[in-house]
Amino acid sequence: MPEKTVTIKQVAQSAGVSVGTVSRVINGFDNISSDNLDKVRKAMSSLGYQKAPASKSVSGTPHGSRKTGNIGVYFQNMNSDWASHPLVVQYMNGIEKACQEMSFHPIVEFADQQDESVLPRFVREAKV
Repeated sequence: MPEKTVTIKQVAQSAGVSVGTVSRVINGFDNISSDNLDKVRKAMSSLGYQKAPASKSVSGTPHGSRKTGNIGVYFQNMNSDWASHPLVVQYMNGIEKACQEMSFHPIVEFADQQDESVLPRFVREAKV
């Protein structure tokens, strides 16, 4: 029998705070008292709350933008043959390690073009 999903409403009830406070904790807002932050984290832990994977890409910020969880890495004036160059490999390994530590996903694009006015595809398609 599959486990029942814990909701933010249940976390809020357990912590004795509002659903909005739980949402702000989950989405990393910093305008939360340390007392409420501690209550919510303890409730999430004791209930086994896990953020739904699909919700990670649409969680809002105070300014109404969207978090994608992606980091764009753009190599201009370099074709994809550069991807195997030792210096680029070291650079990308460092980026990937940092992204993993922060739960981000790198999106890499190489562009063999001189025109700086052309936006990388991942920017045009709002992937970052």
